[in-house]
Amino acid sequence: MSAGFEEFFGGSTSAAAVLTIDSSTAEILVAERNSAWDEVFELDISPDVIVHPRQDHIRAKVTHCLDNGLAAAWMVRGGGQADLQVMWRRLADHRILETIVPVWLLSTLIEVTGPMMVVDLPGGRGSAPTAVAAVNQTFIDLFLDGDGSAVPNLSALGSDDQVPLSTLRDLVVTIHPDTDWESFFAGVTETYTSGAESFGSAFVLRGQPYIRDYRYAQTPEGQTVGVWTYRPASAEEITSSPELAESRIRILQSAIEDLPRPVAAHRPVFDGVDIVDLELIWSNKNFDGYRVEPAVAGDLASVNRLRFTEDFLPYIRHAWSEGVATQFFRFEADDATEELYRHHGVYFDGVLEIETLFVRTDDGFILEWGDDVDSKVRLGSDMEAQRRAAIEVASETNAALAKRSEHDRLSRELHDNILQELFVLGLKISGARGAPENVTESTLDDFRDTVKRVTVDIRALITDSKTVEGAPINEQLASLCDDWRKTTAGDPKITFDEMMTVDASHLDRINSDVVKNTVKIAKEAVANAVKHSHGTLIEVELIVSSAQLLMTVRDNGDGVDPRNTRSSGTLNMQARAASIGGDLAFESSSDGVTVELRVPFSLELV
Repeated sequence: MSAGFEEFFGGSTSAAAVLTIDSSTAEILVAERNSAWDEVFELDISPDVIVHPRQDHIRAKVTHCLDNGLAAAWMVRGGGQADLQVMWRRLADHRILETIVPVWLLSTLIEVTGPMMVVDLPGGRGSAPTAVAAVNQTFIDLFLDGDGSAVPNLSALGSDDQVPLSTLRDLVVTIHPDTDWESFFAGVTETYTSGAESFGSAFVLRGQPYIRDYRYAQTPEGQTVGVWTYRPASAEEITSSPELAESRIRILQSAIEDLPRPVAAHRPVFDGVDIVDLELIWSNKNFDGYRVEPAVAGDLASVNRLRFTEDFLPYIRHAWSEGVATQFFRFEADDATEELYRHHGVYFDGVLEIETLFVRTDDGFILEWGDDVDSKVRLGSDMEAQRRAAIEVASETNAALAKRSEHDRLSRELHDNILQELFVLGLKISGARGAPENVTESTLDDFRDTVKRVTVDIRALITDSKTVEGAPINEQLASLCDDWRKTTAGDPKITFDEMMTVDASHLDRINSDVVKNTVKIAKEAVANAVKHSHGTLIEVELIVSSAQLLMTVRDNGDGVDPRNTRSSGTLNMQARAASIGGDLAFESSSDGVTVELRVPFSLELV
């Protein structure tokens, strides 16, 4: 036996087997079975797979099971009494599980499961029922509120102690007046007389959805009976069954019972063609809160709504035809005389206004959702206040970010331009102090030019009107190197080399931001090399093609401690490179430092 079959049926006293159909011979094979099954058919335990000993008797039932998922029959053994019930259930792999239960055990199981009703069929299979042969205790509890004195129980099955179906119907209707038992019993009669078994039909009792199954069976005395069994409907069955449409809409009731707006569900009433009224199914607490008396299931809108014909019915008809309609309703002073709604002093003085949305559901009901317009206005005001507060917070956040961004920009400008100029000026002054005899008029002019440039840069930062240098990028880099050569007096030596694969006129078309940031990156890199490299040579190189710009600053110094590669100067250079879509590479070794800026572009597009 397989592990799953062994677990469930290996030690069971109920006979069980798994059946398969041989596609070539159409034989019903027993693929798995337990010892109790072998005892029923008085078989030895081996071989493992056998042909079912009663395959000719059960073939129709097995076929029905394959088509419908379930089949059942009584089994008569040697004494001529039907003392076993056989059930066939289709498994997921289209095999069939056969279980065989003694009648006495079946009665015990039925007593502790769902409601069950057995009806007598005096004419046999396909005839109309006339009487109730037996019901179980669960049926008595559910349908008869526990009073089973007037109906036979299962112990009377097979006897003449029966109750007419009409008597049972009258008993149930007395206890459950809202249940349509006339239609129910008409359906029962139609099902029996058709001669077919029925599984999965829906039934609603006290608002609770059930699924009822019907099958034929035989008593031990050979009497043909019809068996109805009930079970609570599953969520999937509630969702898919047309008969349980009202159950679906009732599920919604519990979800919105405490919703702070009036909500109700209605069943439309027709005159044969047009919708003429609404019958209430349920209403929530807020809906009833407007009324003198709570609404009752079955209430008609034509009786319990103000100005039904002129102010209500047109919107209902529109919702039914179009799927949705919105109604604006205003309570008037004269409405107080109808005594339908509670009077709070404000209801009927022109203050209370209701906006209602009517929606037709897929199942053919009308849902009503109301809004107190005054409350809605107040809520709208609160939401507007929240919206403005959110805008103010966002504005303050953006202002702070802009301020921070401007601070970062000024810091870069000071570090990359003005501080470097001041550093150069400091070096020049130090050189002049060390050899005052070498100070000439040209030297003083150079000092004045440097101070003038710093003054212009500071004024530009203050007024945010700094102009971009107009010279081509190669000339600006050459001038930068020349300034540093004057400052360092040839120690270290600073060189500039350029290589162009485009015409010189194309340089004027390079984007001004690319030029400005490339020069400032070069200035930062050269300043770092002068101050920190301790080398003897600094090389600046510019290569421009139609596809990219490559600028390199290289020294032969001692290299840089890796911990200093995250300094503010290096971070500024990286930020500038990113701002123009370029990549900045920084390499350091004992042979020196190389800073390489690569900016891709097309000179035809800039």
